[in-house]
Order: sequence, then C-alpha cells, then structure tokens
Amino acid sequence: MKKIIILFLSLSIIFLVACQDVDLSKVSDEDLGRLAEKAIVCEEPYMRFGTSCCLDQDANKICDEDETVNVADGVEEETTTPEPEEILCEDECEENFCEDKEWIECNIGSDGCKHPTNKGFVKGRCFVGCIKQSDCMIRELCEDNVCVTRFSQVDTTEFRAQADGELSNIEQIFTKRENGKTVFNAVIVASNEHEEFLARVIAGSFQEDYTGEVYMDYEIDDIAGFNTFLVGIPCEHQVINKLMRIEDGCNPSDFTEPGRGLIKLMDMDGGYALIVLAPDDKILEGTTQLLVDRESYDLAGIEMEVVVGS
Repeated sequence: MKKIIILFLSLSIIFLVACQDVDLSKVSDEDLGRLAEKAIVCEEPYMRFGTSCCLDQDANKICDEDETVNVADGVEEETTTPEPEEILCEDECEENFCEDKEWIECNIGSDGCKHPTNKGFVKGRCFVGCIKQSDCMIRELCEDNVCVTRFSQVDTTEFRAQADGELSNIEQIFTKRENGKTVFNAVIVASNEHEEFLARVIAGSFQEDYTGEVYMDYEIDDIAGFNTFLVGIPCEHQVINKLMRIEDGCNPSDFTEPGRGLIKLMDMDGGYALIVLAPDDKILEGTTQLLVDRESYDLAGIEMEVVVGS
C-alpha cells in the first residue's frame, strides 16, 4: 500500500512541473486553431461553428438558425399561394368536324371542357342521332340517322263522320286522300316476318304502291289515337295480347274455333285498330286473304269469324 501512495505522489509532482513549464503565450494562433479542431468534433447533422456545434440539416455549411427569418426581428415572412392553373377550353361543338369524325352529343369532360362523344359510325354526317332503332325512345323512329316521332298523328276527323266504326266501312277508315290520291292511313304492327308480309299484302289492297314502315310488337307501347293494323297469333303478339287482355302462357287455340280466324275492329280513342287473329299461320293466311278480297264478302259489325277451308 505504501508503494502505491508513493507512486501516486511522484506522478502528481511530475504533472505540476510540466504545467509550469508550458507558456501558452508562445503558442501561435494557427497552432491553437489546430488544437481546437482536434478538440471539437461535431457529429452529423451538426457542423462546427466557432467553438461549438450548430444544426445543419440540409448540409449546406450554414447553420439552420441563420437561415430562418424571425418575424419578431421585424422581418415579415412572405407567404405565396400558387394560382390555380387556368384551363383554356375550345368549344369543339361549335365547329364542323364532319370529315371522319361524328358524334351523337357534346359532353363536358373532367377538364370542364366540352368534347364531342365520338361514335365513328357514319362519316360525312354531323350530329348523328341514331344508328339503330334501339338508340331512340320507344315512340321514335331512327330515320336517316335521326330520331323522329314514330307516328304522325292520324287525322281521323275527315272520315269519322262518314264511317260508323264497322267492318263494312274499313275502306273509309283506313284510307285518306292525299295529293289527289288514295293512300293507306294506318301503322302496321307485327311480331315476326311472316306477319309483316301478310300485313303488307292487306295494306297493298288499300294502296297499290304502299311501302310504309312495319313495326315490331315490342317497339310499341301505346297505340291510342292512331290507326293501326295488327296481324298475328294470340299469345304471341304482345300488342294484340294487351288489347284483348290475353294473359301470358295461354294457348292460341283457346281464342278461336278450330279452322277459324277472327277479324276485329276496335275504337282506340281517336283512331281504330284492325286486328287479324288466327291460331296458326295457315289460318292467318286465309283470314288475310278474305280482307284482300273484301269486296267479294259482306263485312259487317265490329267482329267477324272467318272459316278457312282445308
């Protein structure tokens, strides 16, 4: 133990003597700077500033606190709000883009500008409204790529005074004078091509050069106020079912006697509906033939059964 104490005292004496011999006034400023640099070490993101360290997060060799503008020092912070980007719209609907570009309508896009809805079906035509029948509303017709009212209102006033709404007067009911010529004055409704053919045969007996439109039963919703020709088989023709209150799932033979067809005239509140009805195609053809040759038969009343021979 005595040896340790003696050793400690000896080291203390040597240290005191060494300090007394160092004269700092004789050390140059350059040497002091090197000593200070070795003594002060700043870890990132700090940097050495004088005899201390300061924060330098962006590593630009400038203390962050010197980059901050203090409002309290009388210098106001400038805040700028970016102006919204101005959208310049060109109204593409005003100009004529007929060449190789067609549309049905103009819509406002997500950018707030109007753009044509390009259909690309019909070239060289502007403002195409329809390509097929289903593009139009239920009571409209697609004609020349434009949706138009399906039926022009049939004028029944000129012959209502002459016709009593009986089968004997169907010539007066379903024809009218137009430009000095007698024309067929009704809309034809069928449920298939065979019925369409038979309806055209009947219409041709009223007007020899008749080329009017024939509409499918699913295209028609309301026929009130119009003259209509309906040729078909019960349970299959939707409009006939509606007019005669025929329910779904029925049997066509339940509505006529075997081998017989039916011709029925109905007042449709401003127009007339002529219904040609039969349980099958063969009897339907025979019933149609009677109407074509009506001058050879005595049509009467508002409903007639037609016996078709085998």
